[in-house]
Amino acid sequence: MSFFDEGKQKGKGPESAGRGYQGSVAGPPIENPRGGRSHSGGQNTLLTMSAVLIFYTPKRMGELQSTQEGMIAMLQRKMEEILEAVWTAGEKGGRSREQVQKDAQVDLDEAGLKDLQNRGLIVLKEDGIHLTPQGKEEAEHIVRRHRLAERLLNDVLGVKAEAAESDACEFEHATVPEVTESICTLLGHPKECPHGSPIPEGKCCKEARRVVEKVVVPLGRLNSGEEACIAYINTRKHARLHKLVSFGLCPGVIIKVHQKSPSFVIQYDQTQLALEADVAADIFVWRSSEG
Repeated sequence: MSFFDEGKQKGKGPESAGRGYQGSVAGPPIENPRGGRSHSGGQNTLLTMSAVLIFYTPKRMGELQSTQEGMIAMLQRKMEEILEAVWTAGEKGGRSREQVQKDAQVDLDEAGLKDLQNRGLIVLKEDGIHLTPQGKEEAEHIVRRHRLAERLLNDVLGVKAEAAESDACEFEHATVPEVTESICTLLGHPKECPHGSPIPEGKCCKEARRVVEKVVVPLGRLNSGEEACIAYINTRKHARLHKLVSFGLCPGVIIKVHQKSPSFVIQYDQTQLALEADVAADIFVWRSSEG
């Protein structure tokens, strides 16, 4: 039957016609509105945090047992704080010392700034402090750790955003890259911290996106006889969206391409439905690995 011809429908469609539909299916159901997955509990996260404390904190404490190594750790932390502040000020459109100081947890003394410049991380100019390419890379990692820690504390452990700020500041200096990636994956690769600031992407985020882009394709890209599961419907035409949903075409429904020519026809349960090309282009499906 035609997409716009309900009278010729061969069956009543799937009994679960409305399953999974909660007002809109015009977007990937892989992230919540805040950019991460929802969680029913925090056991895995607590284990992750325990791993940080058990395996990494003793190492930091061991460093501080030596006065010399303790000084090095303190200087490293100060440099990280300054780099983070320069990044944060830049997000707000500022780079002057006064603007950077507002976001810094440490004093911007001349010695600290000169040290960062000598290391090739910043450039001191008349209009303010600029990050070099290397400095941007370092600052990005620091900001990423901090904001992921905020999400971890706020979303899973229920710590209010304001209180999570200081704890996240400690967390960012004591987290190894492997743990950071694990936390990000656990949270569903969130895009923003609780304050709405963007979380820089990590390798795990890019890999996850590549996987999704590889297996989630427009319906029209399937071959005749190929089956797939509807991932989401992406259309700004509400009438079209409601029409598809009324036919039982919702995320989670398994469909099969019956034919592609002369008309595009899909089959699901006891129903065959002819779709126009632009309608098929709005339906995105999880393609099987055999496809």
